[in-house]
Amino acid sequence: MPENDNPGEREEVRKEIRDALRSLRKEAERVGKDLQTVVDSTQKFLETKTPVVSSTIEDSIEKASEAFKRAMNTVDQQTRPQQVRILENYKVFLETQLTRVEKRLSDISKK
Repeated sequence: MPENDNPGEREEVRKEIRDALRSLRKEAERVGKDLQTVVDSTQKFLETKTPVVSSTIEDSIEKASEAFKRAMNTVDQQTRPQQVRILENYKVFLETQLTRVEKRLSDISKK
């Protein structure tokens, strides 16, 4: 940011960044909840109705894909620097989700 920007403009930019991050956090939480719901429902389904697993997995992937698209649309509405920060935070969120899935797989494999 140029040094001659006035404090009011800088504060407005900071507010926009905070709002964008808040919006992305909410979307990330929704995605996390959607994914957890999908994982839980898929697990229950697998335990009771193994023959139709393929279609359930496809539905789960579709729901996760839609949640991801919503999150990316939110990101696309931001400035480039905001997108970089948001995507870095989103990457950390996804890595956490992946770690949870890997742990669950490991736990299931041990049974």
